[in-house]
Amino acid sequence: MRISISIKLAVAILVLMVALTVALAWRLEAEARRQAIGQIRLRGEGVARMLAVNSADELGRLDDLRLAQFVVDASTLPDVLYAAVVDSDGIVFAHSEFEEGGIGKPFAPSWEGYAPVEEGVEDNPFIYEGQPARDVAAPIVIGDSKTRRRIGEVHVAISEAPVARAVEELRRTMFLIAGIALGAAFILAILYGVVLTRPLRRIAAGVGRIGKGDLSYRIKVKRKDEIGDLGRAVNNMAESLKQSNYIRNAFRLYVSRQVADQIISNPQLHLKQSRGQRREVTIMFADIRGFTSLAEKMLPEEVVAVLNTYLSFLTESVFAYDGTLDKFMGDSVMAVFGAPLDQKHHALRGILAALEMQQGITRLNRERAKAGLQTVCIGIGMTTGQVIVGNIGSDERLDYTAIGDTVNLASRLEGLACEGQIIVNEEVHRLVRDYIVAEKLEPMMVKGRSASVQSWNITALRPGVILPEDIPHHEDGRRESALKRK
Repeated sequence: MRISISIKLAVAILVLMVALTVALAWRLEAEARRQAIGQIRLRGEGVARMLAVNSADELGRLDDLRLAQFVVDASTLPDVLYAAVVDSDGIVFAHSEFEEGGIGKPFAPSWEGYAPVEEGVEDNPFIYEGQPARDVAAPIVIGDSKTRRRIGEVHVAISEAPVARAVEELRRTMFLIAGIALGAAFILAILYGVVLTRPLRRIAAGVGRIGKGDLSYRIKVKRKDEIGDLGRAVNNMAESLKQSNYIRNAFRLYVSRQVADQIISNPQLHLKQSRGQRREVTIMFADIRGFTSLAEKMLPEEVVAVLNTYLSFLTESVFAYDGTLDKFMGDSVMAVFGAPLDQKHHALRGILAALEMQQGITRLNRERAKAGLQTVCIGIGMTTGQVIVGNIGSDERLDYTAIGDTVNLASRLEGLACEGQIIVNEEVHRLVRDYIVAEKLEPMMVKGRSASVQSWNITALRPGVILPEDIPHHEDGRRESALKRK
């Protein structure tokens, strides 16, 4: 069950307030009880001492009638439950309760919790007739300082009912104040929680919009606290994502999405690899056949439209197998497989892209012919070998490209390829021969080479061939239907 921060905050503050209120109430109640008992004790002391002074002569003369009058009068004072005079042997001589006082017997009441007091003015809490009481004792002495002797003591029971009433009244007052304080604290906590969570909800909504791709959205931040810092951090994140997305989209104009993501995720590795290094790659050239003469018969706008259609399809096929678009050269495309990032089976990736190009061009031509539009054909040349790849150019302009004899040979093979052909060198054929159907061509002479070059024309994939797992899976049904996978 989802519980909002405002409720959690209110409950936490309420629990804290309750704990503090209980502790404070307990402390105040204990202090109030102590003060009240102290006042009762002082009052009992006063009554007991007064009675002891008045009873000294009468106890000395054993005037029980007079002493009885004293204790009865004392018992009529407010909150005095009884008064008693005890002789030096601990025998009750006078008691305000004539019938139950135990006159003539040792002073040893059986009241609940009662215990005899020691010599001197002491108090002893107990229950007397169902109510709490304190027994305060005071000694009865006669004589001067030299002949002073103790002849008995006075016991006065003081009711603690006023203490209970005062404590109960204090408790009710504290509960009332605590209830008001807790209610106010709960309301304030809810309000503060709402104030606290409102900007958090705004930030959450902003993160949701950014997560859905609205990288231009920015959260309005006015606070100068931790919540404001969070909002500014989200805005900075959105700006970074926008820049990364821009860079990623820019990369995707040249390389596939997978390669672009890898380059962005590890730019230091890309920079290291792009400074110019020797590696084995597969180079592809694809050219539209007879386009120069075709362009003479078309308007410039039509030429651009045809080029965009076919070059877009060729580029899409390169990216489908994680190839890198090196450059457009008029009506031809140069692509590299195996750079800037290392790729396993780069030759096979190039062959799959080339087969898709030829098959796709055939389908595309049929569709355009039905619509009465111009159709074209392409020839493809491909080589595998050692090249230098990296950023090449001047201080003001760099191009990521590949240079070397392998590149030149691929260009020459593309020039020799007829419509619909995929001409590859011996190295490409050696790497992919287990996956493809090919026909061996007669050795041919190419420009710039003194010896003839053995080449092969790739016509199709072998029936039932199983491709390696690292070859990309494509959502395009036309691609998937042509490939059988593990």
